[in-house]
Amino acid sequence: MSLDPLPSELVTGDTAVDTGHRLILVELRELVQTRNVDVALRSLRLHFAEHFALEEKLWDATGYPDAYKHEQEHLAFFDTWTHAGARWLKHGDEAARERFIAIVARWVQEHVLGVDVEMVAWLKAHSEETCRQTSHP
Repeated sequence: MSLDPLPSELVTGDTAVDTGHRLILVELRELVQTRNVDVALRSLRLHFAEHFALEEKLWDATGYPDAYKHEQEHLAFFDTWTHAGARWLKHGDEAARERFIAIVARWVQEHVLGVDVEMVAWLKAHSEETCRQTSHP
């Protein structure tokens, strides 16, 4: 699995968060190209779950004030995944597959450009504030 550069508009500035986004986009591309849909879907869902867990770990470690709002977006995503995936499995055709991929890709873009960018900005500011506080007693 090669990791192409993350499109610049989706770069948050946090290496771990951006790497997770990059892996998700690679898995989406795999889903477009593969015939083994079950494996690709499981792999993509696993990457989402791991990425969300990483973000949640960052919130817990820093006291991120918008953690609840961000978590609600993650939960809503899995609801969207379930409904869109069910439609795909019910219809089982290429058009349903393309709709599913488009829904997931659009959600990723909107989520990254919205709450993920805000989260990383807060984490960076909070980290810099903590460094200032500890270096100047």
